[in-house]
Amino acid sequence: MASPPPQSRKPSMASPAELVDALVEEVLLRFPLDDPSSLARAALVCKRWRHIVSGDGFRRRFSAFHRAAPMLGFLCNVKSGDGADIARFFPASSSCPRYADRRGDFALDARHGRVLLHCTRMAPPPQGFDPTVLDFIDLVVWDPNTGEEHQLPVLFWHTGSIAWNAAVLCALGSACDHLDCHHGPYLVVFVGTNHSRTSVFVYSSEAGAWSAPVSGLLGLSNLMVGPSLLARDRLHFTVENGLKVLMYDLARGRATVVPTPSHVIQLLPVANMSLLTLENGELGVTGVVGYNLYLWSWRDCTETIYGGWWEQPRVIQLDTLLSIDPHEAPPTFLVVGFAEGARTIFIGTGNAGVFTVEMNSGRVKKVLEIGPFYGIVPYVSFYTPCVLGT
Repeated sequence: MASPPPQSRKPSMASPAELVDALVEEVLLRFPLDDPSSLARAALVCKRWRHIVSGDGFRRRFSAFHRAAPMLGFLCNVKSGDGADIARFFPASSSCPRYADRRGDFALDARHGRVLLHCTRMAPPPQGFDPTVLDFIDLVVWDPNTGEEHQLPVLFWHTGSIAWNAAVLCALGSACDHLDCHHGPYLVVFVGTNHSRTSVFVYSSEAGAWSAPVSGLLGLSNLMVGPSLLARDRLHFTVENGLKVLMYDLARGRATVVPTPSHVIQLLPVANMSLLTLENGELGVTGVVGYNLYLWSWRDCTETIYGGWWEQPRVIQLDTLLSIDPHEAPPTFLVVGFAEGARTIFIGTGNAGVFTVEMNSGRVKKVLEIGPFYGIVPYVSFYTPCVLGT
């Protein structure tokens, strides 16, 4: 006797509550990036909404939906009354999260949800340390959204070296979309120079140790303090008062130095420039002369001595973007930073404060009143209340 045919199984139906949750999540995914506190308010509506917003999956889907992370704010390095370094966070808007001052820390760089700090607090030197030969450098990687921080192993560097700088980035490189990788492995790249040579050290969070130094470059006159720039799997540092750019190829572990555009040298005052990424992700340089904002772009070419060249600049008229009183003396414009990922240029205007210019929209916003500060480090990251544990 033939067996009866198997009965087909009906697909499981989502419960009404699950359907409602799915609809609520679709709405929450579309909340604007420039109002991060709106998600926090949504999480307070009821337990079910809080459960949706605070889930790990929601943060990932929220990041994937919007693709480009917003600039939540920026850190400025200031001095306290007793001369101590303070890394102070300024939110991009009233709805952005706020973070307490980091006394005894100097902000160096920020990328992929992490901030790199130089700990300048007086600490006892390591055992056997000889200050006449070596300096010891304490670096801290901090995630402002979670409050997590990691103190790196002490790095020893030559006493009396001219300068050094460092950068932080996701360790997965182009294999990661960097939408939600702040919990993953990361790298810290340290570049130091003295009169005889320039060396590069790389710290891996997976290995928990610094690499052996990569040398091969002659000494540079200085490394400008300020955030690095990541473009096409290469880190870039401004050196010799903006006259040159040091490129570190992360895949090959090789450093090269190229001159900045000749017009930069001719037109711009010392340090009135910043590296930036262009629409196609390529390296660029920007600077201000008068009311003109110049944008140069780098093009790779293996047939040239430096491996590429700088193309002719684009010019943006700042007086059409900034509200300037014609009866007042014209301000002195200085490029003081660039928010990688958010494509936002920071422009200082002397007594008028600091403004941001969004390259995509052309929107201009005043973000800082005048005051002594030592470098601007933009913080670009997605924000969801689960990160802050609300």
